[in-house]
Amino acid sequence: MAYYVVSELAISHAEKVKEIMGEVSGWPIYEGFFRYVYLLARKQKNECIQSACEKFDDFKTHYLNNLHLLSADIQTHQDVARLEAVLMGESTDRELRQVFWFLFKKRDESECLNVSILLNYLNRLNESESGVFIKSVFSGSFGYSSESWRSRVSGLLSSFLNLSVEKKLQLGAPSLALVLFFLPHALWSESEAVTNFFVRFKNEKEVIAAMNTCTNAVSVKVQNCLKEIFKGESGYEG
Repeated sequence: MAYYVVSELAISHAEKVKEIMGEVSGWPIYEGFFRYVYLLARKQKNECIQSACEKFDDFKTHYLNNLHLLSADIQTHQDVARLEAVLMGESTDRELRQVFWFLFKKRDESECLNVSILLNYLNRLNESESGVFIKSVFSGSFGYSSESWRSRVSGLLSSFLNLSVEKKLQLGAPSLALVLFFLPHALWSESEAVTNFFVRFKNEKEVIAAMNTCTNAVSVKVQNCLKEIFKGESGYEG
């Protein structure tokens, strides 16, 4: 039905499309219909329907729920601005998690939506702001009254540590830079082990590039991690 509305009805009966868009929020298939109408409108560059979708009160919810369906060929700088607005605006923890984990996986920097958006944001956060953000991302539905979120950060770093040296370096500079931003928020054992890895391999091009990415970080804790790596000597064997 979504294909029919965008590809045929929008051309032959524009007024009917307006009528449908005015009623669709009450339909049982609203969420699925909205998803595919919006995506098809973007793929077919139907600005009229796209604009109508973006005027819905719950557009932000639909948009974030379907981020993973925005293929590289339809991503634009407007999408970049939307995700930056979520990160920097008054967003819920769930919205922050949706954007974080989406960008966390987007390593191809040739796409408009990629991990550099997340890195640029993290670079601007001081230690207090960074702590609040990382808590929001790693606390899930459990809240952050306890330190369980730190265990989740440490769990992610533990997965990193379990990789071979070759695979760690193959992750590339953006992923390694994210690891550096996580360091101040992890438990001591994982933080120390990851720091030792960076100390030992600080002359590798991937590590150099990752550290350069964090050079302008506002967070004092991140800067202290970098200083420790630059000055450190390690017995790391992993």
